[in-house]
Amino acid sequence: MPQRLVIAWSPVVDERDDDTVDLSRAVGLDGDALVEFEGDFPSPVTLSLEHGSVGKGGSATAVALYIDAERRGTDVASLIAIGGALWKVIERVTRRRGAGITLNDDATFATRHR
Repeated sequence: MPQRLVIAWSPVVDERDDDTVDLSRAVGLDGDALVEFEGDFPSPVTLSLEHGSVGKGGSATAVALYIDAERRGTDVASLIAIGGALWKVIERVTRRRGAGITLNDDATFATRHR
């Protein structure tokens, strides 16, 4: 059964198109980068770039990387490998964008950038 994970970044100036995000200008997340990132995962994944949002209520637009991962088995090693691949992707994209990910806390209305 695939698991859907999402990583969101607030848009940088070059990606903004009025009140939306132009995904074709997403810094660090072009088609070549997505192919590169797929190789970081231990099992087959499908990566897609989509419009996302951060916050609750008056949420803001975001650039969202969706990761549909096939997790074979439920062993700890599999989870560690997927987590390691996620951090690797986050570090590379954050470095390319010059801005960290946006974290939401589901228990509150808090949103922070990392």
